[in-house]
Amino acid sequence: MAKLSKESRVLEAAMTNRLVIQEVHFKPKAITGRAPLHVRVLVIDSSKKGVAGALVKLVGVPFARVTGAPEAKTNSSGWATITVRPRMTLTRGSLLTLFLRARIDGQPLLAGESARRLVAVRVR
Repeated sequence: MAKLSKESRVLEAAMTNRLVIQEVHFKPKAITGRAPLHVRVLVIDSSKKGVAGALVKLVGVPFARVTGAPEAKTNSSGWATITVRPRMTLTRGSLLTLFLRARIDGQPLLAGESARRLVAVRVR
């Protein structure tokens, strides 16, 4: 791994050893109808620095519950935003489960550096 100065708070994706999906934020905080859901994801490495250039994928579980979205690349501070829409009317009071994956571009999906996480957002 390349040496970084103490002032550096962000790593390039190719330099990281282990990815972690540290934070996930929803806007709005709960789903109402079929309005777009914006999901912000923070990807860090094992030394707690934001990872720039990682690719983040979001999929609804089960698969058909939200529209598909392309992978989003993290910015210079490690954040990526993905926007999806519910494909069907969801039951009020339930949870919509989302699968997140962060990976390094160009590495194998199964054997490369990556992180996976399930998250849920409330349906109002």
